Amino acid sequence: MTAAEATVGAAEAASDLGYLLAPLHWTAIMRHPRSVAGSALLFRLCTLVLAAISLSFFCSEIAVVCRQGTADLDVFTLTLSVSDTTGTWLVRLVHIAIREHDFHRLALQVGQDFAEFLSADDVPVLLDQGRAARRFTLTYIWFGIAASAYWLVSPVSPEGLPFILALPYDATTPLGYAVSWLYCTIVTVHVVVMTMVFDAFNVSLIAQLRMQLTLLNRKIIRVAKENTSRPLDSLQSIDHRDLHYRLEKCVLHHQAIIRNADLLERCLGGMLLGQSLSIGAVACFQMFQVAMSENLAVAAYDAVTSLQGCPVSIKKSLLLMMHRAQRPLRITAGGFFPLSRESFVATEMPSVEDPFG
Repeated sequence: MTAAEATVGAAEAASDLGYLLAPLHWTAIMRHPRSVAGSALLFRLCTLVLAAISLSFFCSEIAVVCRQGTADLDVFTLTLSVSDTTGTWLVRLVHIAIREHDFHRLALQVGQDFAEFLSADDVPVLLDQGRAARRFTLTYIWFGIAASAYWLVSPVSPEGLPFILALPYDATTPLGYAVSWLYCTIVTVHVVVMTMVFDAFNVSLIAQLRMQLTLLNRKIIRVAKENTSRPLDSLQSIDHRDLHYRLEKCVLHHQAIIRNADLLERCLGGMLLGQSLSIGAVACFQMFQVAMSENLAVAAYDAVTSLQGCPVSIKKSLLLMMHRAQRPLRITAGGFFPLSRESFVATEMPSVEDPFG
């Protein structure tokens, strides 16, 4: 093995995403790029089975929403949010299947697209930043696993299940409860946990491009320092072919980064739009529930006018409640701005100004 091959191998090992690709592969979400020689039909059949389970869960949640309506706002908001999350995941499954080849290329980009630009000095940088990215993503995933495990043992429905479902059988019997709980567990792992794993995969791809920019920045600075250290009278007499070659490599490296960034944007653009719409929908559900508190002031006013014969203390209490209810409850984005209908209506798209004048 040559020194160049050893460097590329070490760089690939430092940037390996196998710890994320393996769970995506075994849950039939996206094939591992090094296992594409296996049966694609069998893999897609497994994907369809799990997608069908998630789709049935989505239909069950929609049935609960249609059946109960807004009679219980807590149930309505929770069920609608769960169905929104499940529906978004089903759309992502289709997107992943369509873009699987591109995701495979990005997963192997360090060895395939950047191998010719790497040197032995780059491996320690990749190792350090790769370990940091892995620690971050694993912490994120394990947090999701812990939260999902806690949710699965927290009863929400009258049957003691973690979700409110419309089921065609009696879930209060021991067998019905066991089957229903297993059903909820499969959906939770496939939708919630695997969403976090795939998000971590996307974050890791972005981190890899950031690492390549860091390496390119170091190379340009190194070239500049080497030329700065030379005497000025010697710059005219030296051979610039080596400098030209190194700068050319930097330009090619930069172009490779741009190509992969464009490919990543094509892979994630539609998915991020869907996630943004999903998050916005959930925020609207929550704001709808908070906005219902605005009716409290009207109810208190009606109560005061109809309780003329009651003691003054009671009427004062109602007046105080009516005065406080006129200030609506607010949920803010980190304290910067309230998540309310007024904020959404008042928000305007920033105008694009001429950068040259």
